[in-house]
Amino acid sequence: MVFSSLAFIFYFLPIFVLVYWIFPKNVTILIFSVLFYSFYDLTLLPVLIVTLLLAYGFGLVIHKRRSKKYLVLGLALNFGLLFYFKYFEFFSVSFKDLLGTAENQNVANIALPLGISFFTFQAGSYIIDVYIGRFEAQKNLLTFATYKLSFPQLIAGPIVRYEEVKDSLSHRTISLSQIIAGLKIFTIGLSYKVLLANPLSEFTDKIFDVDPQYLTVYAAWLGAVGYTFQLYFDFAGYSLMAIGLGKIMGFKYPENFNLPYSAKSVTDFWRRWHMTLSRWFRDYLYIPLGGNRKSSLRTYTNLGIVFILCGLWHGAAFTFIFWGVYHGLLLVIERLGLLNLRLMKSQFVRQIYTWVVIIIGWVIFRADDLNQAGSHIKSLFGLNSNQGLLDFQSDFNSYTLLIIGLAFLISTGIGRQFVELLLPRKTLMYFKSNLAIANFSIIALYLMSLMFLISNNTNPFIYFRF
Repeated sequence: MVFSSLAFIFYFLPIFVLVYWIFPKNVTILIFSVLFYSFYDLTLLPVLIVTLLLAYGFGLVIHKRRSKKYLVLGLALNFGLLFYFKYFEFFSVSFKDLLGTAENQNVANIALPLGISFFTFQAGSYIIDVYIGRFEAQKNLLTFATYKLSFPQLIAGPIVRYEEVKDSLSHRTISLSQIIAGLKIFTIGLSYKVLLANPLSEFTDKIFDVDPQYLTVYAAWLGAVGYTFQLYFDFAGYSLMAIGLGKIMGFKYPENFNLPYSAKSVTDFWRRWHMTLSRWFRDYLYIPLGGNRKSSLRTYTNLGIVFILCGLWHGAAFTFIFWGVYHGLLLVIERLGLLNLRLMKSQFVRQIYTWVVIIIGWVIFRADDLNQAGSHIKSLFGLNSNQGLLDFQSDFNSYTLLIIGLAFLISTGIGRQFVELLLPRKTLMYFKSNLAIANFSIIALYLMSLMFLISNNTNPFIYFRF
């Protein structure tokens, strides 16, 4: 069951809101969160519970004794779980491949708990913040469990820090107007996912499922651009739905995206993309490593470490590691003065440069392995010897063009700028202030999303992989 499923929309969410309105709020959140997670795999629920108890217990111990050894032990156990479930098999196979013994030995097939990257990072930030005295440890286990297990942000973020919701955990009120506001945000996220990400996935998956050496330049770019928008609207849609659900419950979850495809440098992109993860790495890794406070070489090394780990955070595969290295190198190159070149003074050139390098990065991110990534990138620039046999011309119809056009206008903010430029100021203010028009638009998006959900079975969340 996912947020964009009919089961969630018609059964889980209405029942939750009704029970939440009547009964004790934290208990309701806890019960429904356990039920929500159990829909995926009840057998892996103990991993989530262990992470909860580790963070709670070490938070209390560290707050009382403020000992570095407890901090190290707490973090080691917390991230040790993440390493075992997500990376042990990968590193074990890689090491055996290096020794040439992988074919002769069996490797355990370890099931990956859903959302483990998110809830272990959340627990890690809590333990560190208690240690540095940012806040007192939460003594009430029920209250802490409400924070740690809250289903809207449990399995795919945004990564909510304890300090962002600690006051609301104990004292919050809900009202009908607040629930309606939350449902509006939820609906916008739902429309991102269902009306844009899902249709984009249908033809991008088709392109990435074939050998890229046979793709035309046109088809290679069609798949790469399609996936670029699919990934954004999939994850941004989920984040908006989570934020909307949080608002219904009386919480204010942090914003996770800020028009990342409007960025005019890779540095700017990472200030706008998956912002809660970027801030996590900045505050708990980059700055403790020394940030940019020391030599230039140390700064570049810190960036490299952060982005290698950022790549690994997304998945246990060499494609993710290489994607992290790729972005780290781009940031180093920009710091070395790329953006100061005369050609790069043009905002248009910066925009094109950013789009191209980000799209190439997403090809690496999407590929099954580095060979496929390299071959697809070669096809983007017409460098494959067998190129031209598959062009997917029939897939690029008017409907596909409409979806890509809408995705471009929304994700870059150009659509909003165009409307503001086109409409007279008085007309624009009228539309912005007219509640009836706003409500009608939300209802229309909701109904359209339901129609697409009923008629289409394609509805995965990409970031559930991570």
